[in-house]
Amino acid sequence: MILKIFFILFLLICICVAVLKYYIRRTAPFVKQEQLLKALEKYPKKNDESEVIKVIKVTNQLGEKEKDDICVAFESGPDFKWMSLNNIHNQVSRLSNSVIKPRINVGLKYGIALEARDQNGNFQGTAVLALPQHKIKNLQTILTYGLKRPFYMQKKARDEGWGDLMNAKWDSFSGSLDKYHSHNMKKRDHWYLMILGVVKSEQGKHVGSKLLNCVLALAKQSNHPVYLECIDENLGFYQKFGFRPLDKIQLNPKGKKGSTKVPGYHMNSMIWENKSKNE
Repeated sequence: MILKIFFILFLLICICVAVLKYYIRRTAPFVKQEQLLKALEKYPKKNDESEVIKVIKVTNQLGEKEKDDICVAFESGPDFKWMSLNNIHNQVSRLSNSVIKPRINVGLKYGIALEARDQNGNFQGTAVLALPQHKIKNLQTILTYGLKRPFYMQKKARDEGWGDLMNAKWDSFSGSLDKYHSHNMKKRDHWYLMILGVVKSEQGKHVGSKLLNCVLALAKQSNHPVYLECIDENLGFYQKFGFRPLDKIQLNPKGKKGSTKVPGYHMNSMIWENKSKNE
């Protein structure tokens, strides 16, 4: 009897895994380096950076050290400081790892990643995208904000009495980004820029600009828009490339009745419409 129950459970697990894999299967072909170079040939660039941009390559793998460096680059952002209760208990570092690294991993497996390296081969930064017709948004949400919710934070929060605050912020962050994304793009095929990160030592060297130019070149080639979320501090950067703001993504956590009032926060949704200035 026990053996039969075990077999049934094993069979159910296999079926669930198969269904999940089918649902999140890659719905667009891998982008190859040749396609990126071809797209860059037709995409207008400034300051003769064509040859410089060509050091950026399409990749399907990044080392753990490289992922960690990107996570560190996000730690100082006001969004992570807000989510970690203004750095209470110094949890920003582990929180960044719990949000950024899953996005990178999902993008590497089911989307596309671009990597920038200097002439010596040192890693500088990455852009991680979901391709048009993608079905990874729900998976990304689950892995980033659901199953990957840091257990150490939940336990520590419970033990020290601030669990309601942490959970309320976490739920608001994940739910709001997904809600605005679905509302703004509906069933419209688009590139979703999940991560644009530059390692701290390489910031200020226009690495982010070169990566973003490559993203827009691919989008121009496929004739699709690009969607992203960003903090206020990055609005000007994206607007220089033709992105326009869509909404203020309001993050208003709802703690349990009687719990400490949770301060709100907001992010921005933006879109690059893939149109020339004359259109």
